[in-house]
Amino acid sequence: MIIKKITLSISLMMLFLPAKAEWTHVGTSASSVLDFYVDYKNITVEGNYVKSKRLVDYHKEQKTEKGEAYWSAISVYTFDCMKRLQQVERFRYTDRMGGGTRLENDLFKSEWESVVAGTPNDNYLMRACAFRG
Repeated sequence: MIIKKITLSISLMMLFLPAKAEWTHVGTSASSVLDFYVDYKNITVEGNYVKSKRLVDYHKEQKTEKGEAYWSAISVYTFDCMKRLQQVERFRYTDRMGGGTRLENDLFKSEWESVVAGTPNDNYLMRACAFRG
């Protein structure tokens, strides 16, 4: 039980370390204010669940509701491949490409939500869940 908890803790820690990611550029917003990246190399699989990271890199400095400056955000997507659900955790960073420091107390975590067929998230779910084998 202790070994399983340690392994899970290490796996989660690795997901949140931006330096370990291998970002693939997948698009730019229509207004050209930000770029989207996905880390397809470091996808983790735990049974029916798959975790993968996305990065949003802004072209201009952004501000939080509290006035803190940030340039990028990393989101960890957890997919339930069998039920076609997703949950998202997001963290914002002071530098571009997930660099600098993570903003303190800046955690967004969504509820589990359905992935709608034909959407970009559906494509992302199918690609990530393909790693289950």
